[in-house]
Formats: sequence, C-alpha cells, structure tokens
Amino acid sequence: MRVMVVGALSMSGKAKKTGSPYSICRALVGSPMQSKTTADYNRVGYGYEITEVEVEEAVFGQFSEHKFPLLLDLQTDMRPMGGKLVPVVVGVQVVKV
Repeated sequence: MRVMVVGALSMSGKAKKTGSPYSICRALVGSPMQSKTTADYNRVGYGYEITEVEVEEAVFGQFSEHKFPLLLDLQTDMRPMGGKLVPVVVGVQVVKV
C-alpha cells in the first residue's frame, strides 16, 4: 500500500488494570480527505487526515532510518485484533520519486 507516512511511534509499559506488559507500534499515515454528502450529513475536507496503522515490532526500527514526511510502500498483512481483522505493517520500502 503506497502512502504518505508523517511519523511513527512506539509505546510500551504495564497495563493499569491487569499489570500485563504491552508494546504497541504504529505508523501515522496521511490519507486524502474524503468529502461526503447525504440527505442528513455533509462533510467537506481538504488536504490529509491522519490514520494510525499497526506496525510489527520487528519492523518498527526501519522507520528510524528516514526523515518524515515521506512516501512509502507498506507491506501489510491482515491480523485478528480486538475481534476484527486489521492491517498490520510487516515491511517498509521507500518510494523513489
């Protein structure tokens, strides 16, 4: 999936409720705004909005090699998370422009 990545972040710690350790890695992806109009709703947007995409912990370090924002091809795999399938980044490649 070719996207504009504006940043990446990693969070880890212990869950307050269970005390279990956690580690979360995400890429912050800029997606073009989508305008939508229905009889009861109107949305107009310009530019990009940010979406967070899960990243495998082993792949996260590859983001440190780059300055942001940049155009990347993200290789993704669908994984079960929270009772649904979500895309998870399993590889990163810089797009040569």
